[in-house]
Amino acid sequence: MAISSPGIGSGLDVNAIVRQLVAIERRPIQQLESQAGSLRTQLSAFARVRSDLAGLQDAAARLLDPSLWGSRNFSSSNSTALTGSAGSSALTSNFSVQIARLAQSQGAASTGRAVDAPIGAAGTLEFRVGTWSGNSFGGGTPVSVAVQANDTLSTLAARINESNAGVSALVLRSGGQEQLMLRGSNTGAAAGFEVRALDGGGAPITDSTSALGSLNHFHNGTALVGMGRTQDALDAQFSVDGVALTSPTNTVANVVPGLTLNLQQSTTATLPGSPATAVQVSVQQNNTVVREAIEAFRVAYNRINATLSELTRADPAGNADGPLQADGTARRLQTALRQLVMSDGPSGSPLGRLSDMGLQVQRDGSLGVNNTRLDAAMANQEGMRRLLSHTGSAGADVGIARRLRDFALAANGTEGSVNGRNSAIQASIERKNDRIERLEDRLVRTQASLLAQYSRLDANLGAINGLGSFVTQQLAQWNRSNN
Repeated sequence: MAISSPGIGSGLDVNAIVRQLVAIERRPIQQLESQAGSLRTQLSAFARVRSDLAGLQDAAARLLDPSLWGSRNFSSSNSTALTGSAGSSALTSNFSVQIARLAQSQGAASTGRAVDAPIGAAGTLEFRVGTWSGNSFGGGTPVSVAVQANDTLSTLAARINESNAGVSALVLRSGGQEQLMLRGSNTGAAAGFEVRALDGGGAPITDSTSALGSLNHFHNGTALVGMGRTQDALDAQFSVDGVALTSPTNTVANVVPGLTLNLQQSTTATLPGSPATAVQVSVQQNNTVVREAIEAFRVAYNRINATLSELTRADPAGNADGPLQADGTARRLQTALRQLVMSDGPSGSPLGRLSDMGLQVQRDGSLGVNNTRLDAAMANQEGMRRLLSHTGSAGADVGIARRLRDFALAANGTEGSVNGRNSAIQASIERKNDRIERLEDRLVRTQASLLAQYSRLDANLGAINGLGSFVTQQLAQWNRSNN
């Protein structure tokens, strides 16, 4: 096979000529690539817009949350003795609490025996949960727990804990001895318990001396039989502004509507007790969370405002235009948002505009804060709530934060302007990429055609040059012969 190298025969730089011609043919592709790059920049710009709109939507939605406007602060002058929380239904108030005693569960303990020694007798323990009244006990349906002769206190305790008998059990060890410890599962006077032992035939065991009898815990009218009492089941006793109250638990809900009180430590031995020992409780509007939500809304609005200003920036010299400078969707978004924050609030609102609550539109379209006005507006949270979140029928009768939330939600939605613009840009990029691909394929064919064409020209010129050299040689030889 002959080796071909374009340009050798004629002296023409065929490859260079073809590269230059191909470069001219590539210019439409380069223009399309530049246009596609600009579109991708716009796509990235709209991704920023989408993200910032979502941030504004979330911040505005927070201002629509009823729990925000009903938020209350609960404060206690002695958090060691009393803590609590306030729900949205709680009224602002101040009162004192005195705690005479905490609610507690009943406890009982067996006498000591050798560690891991078997009980030595089979039978049943019946547990009843109820109320002790002096030496009398009134309980509910008994729960039976089987006892095997080879059981230790540890295996018996495990079986009691699995029985859901209303008591929990553990084993305490010391000095080579162990004891069975029982504790009521709940606090309060109605959560006491008694234990009655039955032998293998189901007959009651009424003594404390036998193996199973030592695990009794009931009163026979004269004394407790079996395990000793370590503590009584008691209700909590406390007072609110001197009014005596009780509770079966130390977590007291809705004694004061909307409040939960956590009793943690006794403050006085008697009711109503000395005022010096009272815990002072204050329930007030939680202005902090409202201010934080308003500030988050302001920051979110300023972010989308700054983003749109940057992306639609027009440089007089034309050298630093924003990527969305000529985009109508972006400009309409910016205009609509600014109109919304400057609009009047719903009818009947004591605060007419955002500026009345201290959020003032600046020259660049951002929201500044006038703390003096905001402090004054915080004293009228109902007015602020109506201005921002009122659920009117439509249009101007809707709170401003609700309008902004709905606007951002719609713009970012499937049928929204931002999503529609994204889809249009993406489709345009795909069309340009398809055209670039077709032009690239045509350019490959053009390059091959040009290379073949100029290779033939090169060969023809080489042949002509060879013929010319032959003629010249022949003429020179003829001239020498004639001389």
